[in-house]
Amino acid sequence: MSDNHIHPSTRPATKNVDRAGGVPTPRWHVAIVNHNAEHTIARTIAAQGIPTYVASQPQLRIWRDGRRRHIDHVVIPSTIFIHCTEPQRRTLLQTTPGLHRFLIDRATATPPRPATIPGQQIQRLRFML
Repeated sequence: MSDNHIHPSTRPATKNVDRAGGVPTPRWHVAIVNHNAEHTIARTIAAQGIPTYVASQPQLRIWRDGRRRHIDHVVIPSTIFIHCTEPQRRTLLQTTPGLHRFLIDRATATPPRPATIPGQQIQRLRFML
């Protein structure tokens, strides 16, 4: 009898090490930060040697008085992506002012764990923006 025909309650439990909370390999995490502080907090974290990404697009801003300026418009407000390990994530949460929390995956992970983004999806986002 194959594994496909075994009742789910009697099937041996398989461990998915990639999704375990204490795995030391770096992953992309979604951090929730202060509004309009995305670039500042990302620079603070990057100064510690941890890669970050803020989803932004260059935009020409024109004020009523005629001033023009090129700015980086944040596409996903109050959100930055951080490529870190689990111990680094916990340290950043405790030591970085303005970083409130990390997005939690409550839908697929039991118990809920910090949501991670595959590197390919971050690359696609960078390409699109």
